[in-house]
Amino acid sequence: MVSIDDLAEGTIIDIRDPYSFDDKHKYSIIVAHSADEFMVATVFINSEINTTTINSPELVALQHEILPTSYRFLRQKSFVDCSIITDRTKIALVNEINETGRVLGNLSADDLLTVRTLITNAESIYPYYKKLFCLIE
Repeated sequence: MVSIDDLAEGTIIDIRDPYSFDDKHKYSIIVAHSADEFMVATVFINSEINTTTINSPELVALQHEILPTSYRFLRQKSFVDCSIITDRTKIALVNEINETGRVLGNLSADDLLTVRTLITNAESIYPYYKKLFCLIE
């Protein structure tokens, strides 16, 4: 069983995600916590760049490539979508992991730094959310 203490920044999870476009399992990464530690921000890992929604050079630039040579659970080159974050309460995420998912591992320190930098600089994410998750002051 996963507990709230297991929800560290960089943790990669696989859950049947209610925030996914369609009803399926999605890989996500916890990228930040709120100051009160009540919420986490997550980003999706996608197997390809969806050109329907990622339809500008600015949004494409916010896709961070990760490889199966670094992450065994990946079957192919994939992309961390840093153009949008999903805010979740920790308790809801723990319940989702324990009911429908699993923890896959952790993002490397270098990849986590790159992802957080992309999110911090993303014009597609409102400053409110960046402040909520202590990504900017």
